[in-house]
Amino acid sequence: MTNNAGFNPIRDAAGNITGFRPLSGDYNADGLNFDLPNVPSSFVSKPDRSSFLGANAGRSAYDVNAITAPAVGTVGNSPRNAFRQQGVLAIDGSVIKNNPLPILGESGNLQLKFEFFNAINRVNLGGINSNVADPNFGRILGQNGSSGPRTVQIGARIAF
Repeated sequence: MTNNAGFNPIRDAAGNITGFRPLSGDYNADGLNFDLPNVPSSFVSKPDRSSFLGANAGRSAYDVNAITAPAVGTVGNSPRNAFRQQGVLAIDGSVIKNNPLPILGESGNLQLKFEFFNAINRVNLGGINSNVADPNFGRILGQNGSSGPRTVQIGARIAF
């Protein structure tokens, strides 16, 4: 989890930095907008799939207000690579049936082939948005590109 927003401090009358404005980033003011925020001790790196499906679709799995900015000039306690993918499960298979066709001769054959992709029709979720400064933080807005909905492909081959 990171904050890719720019440094936006609150200054007192003398020009000293006393804090951060909302959605400010670059907590240590090093010019690299890639700093780690503070996360609560109850932080869950892999929320349950139900946090992203059904009535929760498009909602954040995290309370953005619970994630805070560290002290000025420091880096937060968020672990590196804090979010884990939900897991991909796609079962593919095929069935072939050979049917003799005597009208085409001794070696006449009709072969039917059925191929099933994502046979259990499971939605494989994409990655969690980990940028705290993004309005879509904590959301999954897509699915894994390699697995679409259940697909059945049928083919036939005649040999003689």
